[in-house]
Amino acid sequence: MYKILSKEKTLSLLKDKLDGKSSYSYAELERMSGYSKRHLKRMAKELDKKDIETMLIHGNTSRTPAITASDQEKSYIINFKSQYPKITIAQFKDVFDEDVIDNHDKEKDVLKYGLKKRSKSFFRKMYKDNGWKSPIKRNIVASDYPMHHLRDAMPRRGMLIQIDGTPHDWFSTNEKYCLHLAIDDAGKEIIAGWFTKNECLFGYLKVVEIMIKEYGLPMAMYSDKHSIFKSKDEIEGETKFQSIMKRLGIDTILANTAQAKGRVERYNSTIQNRLIVDIKRFGIKDYDQLNEWFNSFYKHYLNKKFANVPIDSNDEFVPVDEKFDYLDNLSIKVERRIQNGDIFSYENCYFSPINKETGEILHITSGVKVNVIHDILNKKLYIKRFGKLIPCIFIRETRLKDVVDNKKELTSRISDYIEKRKE
Repeated sequence: MYKILSKEKTLSLLKDKLDGKSSYSYAELERMSGYSKRHLKRMAKELDKKDIETMLIHGNTSRTPAITASDQEKSYIINFKSQYPKITIAQFKDVFDEDVIDNHDKEKDVLKYGLKKRSKSFFRKMYKDNGWKSPIKRNIVASDYPMHHLRDAMPRRGMLIQIDGTPHDWFSTNEKYCLHLAIDDAGKEIIAGWFTKNECLFGYLKVVEIMIKEYGLPMAMYSDKHSIFKSKDEIEGETKFQSIMKRLGIDTILANTAQAKGRVERYNSTIQNRLIVDIKRFGIKDYDQLNEWFNSFYKHYLNKKFANVPIDSNDEFVPVDEKFDYLDNLSIKVERRIQNGDIFSYENCYFSPINKETGEILHITSGVKVNVIHDILNKKLYIKRFGKLIPCIFIRETRLKDVVDNKKELTSRISDYIEKRKE
């Protein structure tokens, strides 16, 4: 049985063969050394020009590798990094590739400074060498924490939409706004997002509205037990959100723990780390612009990076046609009784129906029941009477001590209210 020889011993035998001191064939040397015949013949050619000691030294020893970044390339990267003091390694690589390497306007810089697309490990070393800190630290030992085994993702888009709200200071102005986010469970695809001052029904309904317009109606929505999604009445209680989802034929499912809806929780973290940087990169000025930009561009931008292809290519979203009535389907509907003075109560306030052309209060006999429609997305209130929507105006809070004694006083108050609205 032959033993695998060292490179030094193999070269020695090759030298002997070339000098006629050995009769080993290349086939025998192949078995003995582990080198292929082709490689042995290349080594033999080199031995004609070099001695064994020279060949034992690696060809790249004391030579700078061709892929090593030059000092001017490193200086350019360091200067570019100064724009983003708080950015993860992965995002910095993405930003550098997109804004410099692949940017047509930066072609001169790429040539002048010898800039190249670099690996994540290259940028990790740049962070280490320059003392840069990443906002994300991955030094947690998994064995120190309980494992939460993730359930399998849904096989098809539209089967389950995870929704969640995360407050954050997105513009770094010491003012937090809540991002209401919807993620498709099947492929971690962002469906929609909406920013408001606080986590609220309006924010989630905006997300649902965008989803229906772009994708259609899903089978189910998966959320935590926030009061928007879970009523205090465990048996018969139904929140406004649940009521609207039931009307649309969408099931609502509540998660018992944050880990149960881990996909949207982790995506919230991803967006939280990236969006602050990208708001600056793309020149977003305020939340109105952010809401439009997030849904028209940014969610697609992130989906290209992080979304997966679902297991099953079939789609469970049910598209809606042009006749779909968003006001009717995404509003709160309750029944109220008209009180003296042509008013009715809703959410601890009094309202009155008005003629939308003249602004005058419409008289409806006291005691008559009317269907109240709260258009949350447009922040308007209507009653539906004889198939027509009649706008309503706010009169006062029901808890106020001062009471309207007659219709004349009520009309006067409404006039004052209208004038204030004009101001």
